[in-house]
Amino acid sequence: MYKDAEKIINMIEAVSTDVRFSETDVDKLIADAKKYHYCRIVGPMCYIEKMSRELEGTGVGFSAPIATPSGVGETTESKIQGSKYIIEHSKITVDIDMVINLVYINSGRFDLAQQDIEAVRKAFPDHCLKVVIEAPMLDDEKLRGACLAVKNAGADYIKTSTGATGTTTVELVKKIRDIAGYDIGIKAAGGIRTLETVEAMIALGVDRFGMNYKTAHDFSEMLMNM
Repeated sequence: MYKDAEKIINMIEAVSTDVRFSETDVDKLIADAKKYHYCRIVGPMCYIEKMSRELEGTGVGFSAPIATPSGVGETTESKIQGSKYIIEHSKITVDIDMVINLVYINSGRFDLAQQDIEAVRKAFPDHCLKVVIEAPMLDDEKLRGACLAVKNAGADYIKTSTGATGTTTVELVKKIRDIAGYDIGIKAAGGIRTLETVEAMIALGVDRFGMNYKTAHDFSEMLMNM
């Protein structure tokens, strides 16, 4: 076993939200969460009662995927209502994993993006709030504006990507850290598959990693068998 295997695996948020996935994938996600003790899982919100019931008492929590994948299909109020539904129907810890309003970011309206996040933060002050900025697709100006909007709104984490817009590299995480500083967390997601990458990101203060549940399974197995 790799010397830090359990520590690293406990930083993983395993995801099963692909449009091709079925209830079978949800069952596999739950089984792996029990086996490897991931920090969080991210699954279809319609299965929240099943997931929370089966994971109650394990220490594994749920990250509610709000406004995924594009961040433009929901209003502020619908983000709040979606989060409220998950919290009310879950028996396990719930984080809010919300995609930033990318239309605002692409328009340079970082103030409106910040206000949207602030409203969710105000509605759920006691829940961990992670905001996805889709960093791989942003130029330097938009990256800076998005990072500061998330930080200034009082979110707990900047999440780099849903994985839909490109790969999160170590260099990109360093850029985010240089902009946002060390008083906000970073959840890295999007094409992260190697131990070398994970360790380099941990050195930059990353302590959550989003991975497709199949990638998380293979990565965990690798660490456990080194």
